[in-house]
Amino acid sequence: MSISHALQMAMVPRDFADITAERPIEMSGDMEPAREVGGDFYDAFLLADDLPCLCIGDVADKGVPAALFLSVTKTLIRALTKGQSSPAQIVARVNAELCQSATGGMFVTVFLAILNLRTGKLVYTNVGHNPPFLIRATGEVQPIEDRNGPVIGAETQMEFTESSLLLVAGESLFLYTDGVTEAVAPENAFFGVARLEALLTRHARTQPSQLIGHVADAARTHEADGLHSDDVTMLAFHFGGAFRVDWSGRCTASPDAIGALSDEMAGALSGLDQELVAKARLTLDELGSNLVLHRTTPEAAGIEVSACVVQPDLRLKISDTAGPFDPATIAPADVTSYLTARRVGGLGLHIIQRLSDGFRYAREGDKDVYRLVLCGSEEPVSTEAAGAKRKTQTWT
Repeated sequence: MSISHALQMAMVPRDFADITAERPIEMSGDMEPAREVGGDFYDAFLLADDLPCLCIGDVADKGVPAALFLSVTKTLIRALTKGQSSPAQIVARVNAELCQSATGGMFVTVFLAILNLRTGKLVYTNVGHNPPFLIRATGEVQPIEDRNGPVIGAETQMEFTESSLLLVAGESLFLYTDGVTEAVAPENAFFGVARLEALLTRHARTQPSQLIGHVADAARTHEADGLHSDDVTMLAFHFGGAFRVDWSGRCTASPDAIGALSDEMAGALSGLDQELVAKARLTLDELGSNLVLHRTTPEAAGIEVSACVVQPDLRLKISDTAGPFDPATIAPADVTSYLTARRVGGLGLHIIQRLSDGFRYAREGDKDVYRLVLCGSEEPVSTEAAGAKRKTQTWT
């Protein structure tokens, strides 16, 4: 039994940082195994930089065979999504592969969705699984009732369809298995869909991890003895608004080229609050000057800049190929002493860090990459991104 539990728990991710970092989403998942090992799983991964895929499933069996079957299913989903952007085609291919092997009568329900972060379009297929809940930015909770096919792994000649909806900033999706709604109280009363919907409504504006915690606590309390008769499995994510690059540019590492790139950026962002644009220019100028003056091979380096507007903030990504330089290795600038007594250097980085919220550095391949959030006023100044809310914690 312990081996089965270990296999099952190893198949579900706990950390989604690789998916959520620098993207307008928050995500959390949790699974509390049953007394007898079940076949629940969930997963989330990137098909492309702006296309996260998420899924949840439930194998109709228990014990070691179910744990093995879920392992095969999850592996197939990951393998067969490569080069695909259609949830219906993905589950059709997984179904075909499962049906070619001896399944011992087992099958699996799956909800699989792909989110386009640039548009907010969610394309999904539900094959025999519990309807997930959409939590609107207003706090309204509604089930996604579409049924796109039967279970997978049972028969080869199955047809699967897909549906779609458009997410807007502030909306969330809550996925779960029937171990949540079928949690049984001592008097044999189920937790139920209505109770779950009411709970989600009450906590509609909480973060995914907190939302899952509230549901898990409620299901545990409902069962009283805390021993689940079925796996309690949940996956939730929050959408902070369309991921977009409003402008990008590159240049060589020379003062003139950096100045021209700064002018180009300011022109592209002219519809924003000019104080915000000035912060962006100062940031680029300071990092560019640092590269030219202090790197060993600036003449061979290039600078790339991208800007993304998520009202009321401006998010910058600046990278260069001039060799490693970690700002954390530079002593903080002395801004209290007289100028004549101060150590030379560090002031530019100090200014940038004071201007920004969430300044971050990483060495990615052969590039130094700096990510910053420049905070604007709370009132939107451009209608293009007016639907987006300030969610800096999902990007930093």
